[in-house]
Amino acid sequence: SWKVLRSQYSQAQEKQSQDVSVKQKQESNFAAKDWCEDADDWGACDGAESPACASLQLLCLNEAVSSEVECASQFQQLHLSEAADGPGPQDTHPAASEDMVMATAGSAPVFQPFYINVVDEEDYTGFLDTDHADKLLKEYQQRECVDLEQMMSESFAGEDGNEKYEKSEVKSWDHTFHKFMKRISVCPEQILRYSWGGQPLFITCPPASLEQGIPACSNCGSSRVFEFQLMPTLVSMLQSDSDLSVEFGTVIVYTCERSCWPTNHQTPLEEFVFVQEDPDQRLFK
Repeated sequence: SWKVLRSQYSQAQEKQSQDVSVKQKQESNFAAKDWCEDADDWGACDGAESPACASLQLLCLNEAVSSEVECASQFQQLHLSEAADGPGPQDTHPAASEDMVMATAGSAPVFQPFYINVVDEEDYTGFLDTDHADKLLKEYQQRECVDLEQMMSESFAGEDGNEKYEKSEVKSWDHTFHKFMKRISVCPEQILRYSWGGQPLFITCPPASLEQGIPACSNCGSSRVFEFQLMPTLVSMLQSDSDLSVEFGTVIVYTCERSCWPTNHQTPLEEFVFVQEDPDQRLFK
């Protein structure tokens, strides 16, 4: 069985905390700078610079240099696996590293992670123009008075009548699958399609009651919309240390249209998933 869990973090909260940190840093720098510039304006520094003024300016300069050196040193000592190597100041806020993820996972099956390149489908559509090829095909069929689709369908049918599919079933299945293959032909290696609020790409004809069967968000009661789907190309890339294997045609995920998230919520919210099997799997049943 499949489960989809959604977890998110408010960018507004992150931006607010960053703005506060930057503001505090600027105020601190301005205060130190102003104090150092006005240090010689005590009445004793009108003429030549006194030793007291010089020492104060030198103190400010040393503090700034030491602060920058300390910051640079801390950056150089950062490592992804540092939180898992041993105790230290960073243990109070451990960083999310690959070693930690593997450790907390325990005996649960973990798939090999990948970086995903994100491209816009519209950038690919211009590279594959089949209009000219379709035009030539139609002209050929009209000139030779042949129907290539019918010829191909008959070539796949066996001599025994029991091996033939029902005509209506074949047409329905072929139409949906053909639409699926034609859409992904511009980029056959795609493993995930993301289109929040868009339309999924079904690999087989979905149930007529699918839209009515998608439940509302369990948290806010809003409707769910399509967000993304896993593609069959991903199946061959999923590798696990265990004997776990995953087979699917496409996995379609619907999430809350409001993308709701309760304040200070710490646990993921479950969303709705619809799985279509690989059409070839029915041949093995």
